[in-house]
Amino acid sequence: MVLSKDREIVKRTLSLIKIVALVLISLLTTNVYGHHGHTSQFDQSRRVSVSGVITEIKMVNPHAYVYFDVINEQGGTDNWRCELQAGSIHKRAGWTEEMFKPGTKVDIVGAPMWREETGCYLRTISFNGGPAIGRRSVLSREESDRLARQATLNDGVPNLNGNWVSPWQNSDALRGSARRFSLTDAGTKETKGFVIEDSPRFNCKAVNVFQDWTFDQHVNKIEQNTDVITMTYGFMDIVRTIHLNLQEQPENIVPSRAGHSIGYWEGQTLVVDSKGFTEGYLDARHGIKHSNQLHTVEYFTLENDGRSLRRRYIASDPLFLSKPYESEDRMMLTNAAFDPYECNDLTQERVDGI
Repeated sequence: MVLSKDREIVKRTLSLIKIVALVLISLLTTNVYGHHGHTSQFDQSRRVSVSGVITEIKMVNPHAYVYFDVINEQGGTDNWRCELQAGSIHKRAGWTEEMFKPGTKVDIVGAPMWREETGCYLRTISFNGGPAIGRRSVLSREESDRLARQATLNDGVPNLNGNWVSPWQNSDALRGSARRFSLTDAGTKETKGFVIEDSPRFNCKAVNVFQDWTFDQHVNKIEQNTDVITMTYGFMDIVRTIHLNLQEQPENIVPSRAGHSIGYWEGQTLVVDSKGFTEGYLDARHGIKHSNQLHTVEYFTLENDGRSLRRRYIASDPLFLSKPYESEDRMMLTNAAFDPYECNDLTQERVDGI
């Protein structure tokens, strides 16, 4: 009887060990092979401090990289690179390529890469022995232009012209909001088997006209005339043409990620009706997809003397959504320059083929 109990204890212990081992293997696999994630590409539980001399800076999107030479213990030279935020974000925050002139001495603290011995996720950087600058430090912030802002155009409609940027804290509920979507059975089925590598964002492609409008606080540009409003996104270079001279959607729309949009004014609010989307994602972080039947209505309203642009939007998809999804966000007028995204993903620069 005692032996039987002992055997049962041993069996349960072995089962528990197997479960723990599987969990550890799963975590290790995620950390090693995940793409772009802070914890999947970098070991955030550790810190590495390195000093060297800058050889190059690539102020690109989605991540800038600083390259520098480090003298190793054997007296040789190791070629290091460390990841920063998106180049467009750093430029908006006052970072310049001149700060990273070749030959400049740098001291960097960061999280080491999992798969690259001479790479890191930059936490702080100091130049030529100066003060440490944090990864998200804002060195200068452009404020909205409060001089001679024309609130309306000559025909009396609100003036949307200008560069617009999302506040650092935005009310856009799409961020991490997978539970807010009411999915049909078909919509739920589409989420099965989703992995983050499937996200268009990790392949230098736009996700949708909602999230990409505010993502990472890139500067967007609006150009407005009587017949057309053009919205150029600072993230992934989406260009939307809103036709003000069409009463209804044309029959033969060529599907695209941006869709086809017609607009009209309801008082001081621009109403934008869009359809003709290619199948894609409403939330690419959680695999929530939309079909090519997606239909959206957006309401753009100027506030705060024309310096704040609030957008409320409704997304309907009879195939994947059991009820419409609604949310809103806000943009602020800015003096910051519009910077084309021109995605150049350097993440896998040194680890392809491993």
